[in-house]
Amino acid sequence: MTAARVAWALMYAGVKDVRVLNGGFTAWAAAGYPVAKAPAIPVSAKSFGGEASLHPEFYATSDYVRSISNSRNTTAVLVDVRKVEEFEGKINPYPFFTRKGRIPGAVWQGDWDALANTKDDTYLSYPEVQRMWQNLEITSDKEPVFYCGTGWRSTIGFLQAYLMGFQKMRNYDGSFYDWSSNPDNRVADGKQR
Repeated sequence: MTAARVAWALMYAGVKDVRVLNGGFTAWAAAGYPVAKAPAIPVSAKSFGGEASLHPEFYATSDYVRSISNSRNTTAVLVDVRKVEEFEGKINPYPFFTRKGRIPGAVWQGDWDALANTKDDTYLSYPEVQRMWQNLEITSDKEPVFYCGTGWRSTIGFLQAYLMGFQKMRNYDGSFYDWSSNPDNRVADGKQR
């Protein structure tokens, strides 16, 4: 999850070549690749490799999410990447905000770890994710807008969509925390219809 979050932040900032090692350090070491015995010495970067410093199209604002939630938008889909109990409004695992539920109009794509195998820190294969999303109409002809509780878990969905070749996708970085902080924003609860 942290690797996906960092990857999204770097891409949003304009870094051109961002990669995530599927399986992390454990996979690297298990494959027999060399492992340094001492910490690396940081080197200052003169450039991120691109002329633009920001990709605003990767970021969803609260206003943008509100425009999708309050309409019958057929070109975008709000994707909730949390546990089903959070989506249905049964629990809120965060001590710093109290509202429960989901953004109206969102679909639940399955627990966030449905996109990543938390047992070995690998991501699901693209065909597996594609099959999972197909039934929810999370397809490449639409713009998925991923959100979770605070903007970390949702980056796994963003990264999967990006790697599958989606031309448009966004992460709602403030996620349900930001949404629920505004008392004017409605929330929904109960099972997905």
